[in-house]
Amino acid sequence: MTRRRLAMVAAVSLLVGGCLVAAFFFSVRFDSAAWKEVAGKELENPVRAHMARDLLWRQGLVGKSRAWVDELLGEPTRADRNRRGFEYLYRLGPEGGLFGMDYEYLAIKFERDKVVEARIVYF
Repeated sequence: MTRRRLAMVAAVSLLVGGCLVAAFFFSVRFDSAAWKEVAGKELENPVRAHMARDLLWRQGLVGKSRAWVDELLGEPTRADRNRRGFEYLYRLGPEGGLFGMDYEYLAIKFERDKVVEARIVYF
């Protein structure tokens, strides 16, 4: 490999790595009170999207009880089983990106009042 190509690979690697580290360390940490405070205001303040990613990454919801989720997240935006089988949907805000036309939701699926799946979906 030539020195020029090696330098290019190193520069791209540092750029990508730096972005990943920045995204991890500068993301918004989940805060239950702040989450509940912005409910219904997702268009003006899409902070829930960052908090949901932090919650799923750092703490996780799988295995938690429905009562625990209710206490932590408050009332869901929608609480009925949709076509994908998720019972709770919490609106996070508009989908990120240049042409985001859908909304992001934190979707939670329960079995026997325990979370069996939690992820971000788009509608």
